[in-house]
Amino acid sequence: MKIALGMRLLEGPWGGGMQFGKAFTRYFDERGNHVLFDLRDPEIDIILLTDPRRSSASATFSDADIAYYLTNTNPRAIVVQRVNDNSRSRNSNFRSRRLALANHCAHQTVFVSQWLQGDYEADGFSLIEPVVIQNGGDRSVFHPVGGRRWDGQEKVRVVTHHWSTNWKKGFDVYSKIDMLLDQQQYRDAFEFTFVGRVPSTVRFRNTRVVEPLAGTDLADELRSHHVYISASIGEPAGMHYIEGALCGLPVLYRQSGSLPEYCEKWGWSFAEGNVGLGLLNVRERYSEVKPQMADYPYDIEQCCDSYDRLFRELLANQDEVLGRRKWTHFNGWIFRSCARAFDLLIYGHDRLTS
Repeated sequence: MKIALGMRLLEGPWGGGMQFGKAFTRYFDERGNHVLFDLRDPEIDIILLTDPRRSSASATFSDADIAYYLTNTNPRAIVVQRVNDNSRSRNSNFRSRRLALANHCAHQTVFVSQWLQGDYEADGFSLIEPVVIQNGGDRSVFHPVGGRRWDGQEKVRVVTHHWSTNWKKGFDVYSKIDMLLDQQQYRDAFEFTFVGRVPSTVRFRNTRVVEPLAGTDLADELRSHHVYISASIGEPAGMHYIEGALCGLPVLYRQSGSLPEYCEKWGWSFAEGNVGLGLLNVRERYSEVKPQMADYPYDIEQCCDSYDRLFRELLANQDEVLGRRKWTHFNGWIFRSCARAFDLLIYGHDRLTS
């Protein structure tokens, strides 16, 4: 297969989407496929759209570029849109609407969690042929070998990591933990490490802050802790808690977004506004969950296996699949113009790669 992936793979610590792109490319290349990052080849089989925004530093083509390619170069390419974002997790009223607009050039939609699919449906968006393929981390990097196990006596070492400084990543809770560590009850029982970038408005006093890390450096840092915490709000499906769990860390998580879907059997939730009780619960129940972490299922192999099966099924039914596209009955140029106008209005930026 020739697969066009709409991502620019950047080195160093980035968000979870970048980790997906690198693992996806490696998986399909190793199995004899050809992964491209633009739309110049006239014989592409599958186009995977990951972000239609021209303002994105990691995107190499947009939905408008895809419309141009299908209209002028290769009308038999099959377009799959991977939806891993929404307005609820961002300070934006347009993110879900923008991704739903991009869906008009697609033949198949992949959501990264059941929760995210339901969120779009609840907001009245009907995306084409939706399926769910859950995210997964790289077990060759994120694994529990050499990790710490809490002995029941020392301080519980709690960690989280985020590339984004968006407040909805959980900085209200992380700030609360920092404040709790002013109290002897918590200071004598816990340590908290934040790996990544911190908003300029946040001033941690009792939290160990580590600069953004990636790959084995990040995994080694995670394994030096006992428990992972994620307090993201409306998270579609983050890689951060997956990486922590694959390193053998039970997850203390907020009851929000996809977190219960990925973490319910692998940690403990905390009630909104009550992370302090959640931390104390960790000390009482750590030994119940820790032995189960070796069975955490969300790895990149199962994720990419699912994409591989989907792509082959789509190609096996190519003629039927090609009839799905929503803009079949009107000119692709019109869709391209609409997508470009939307980005100019919202993002003030216009770039076409085709």
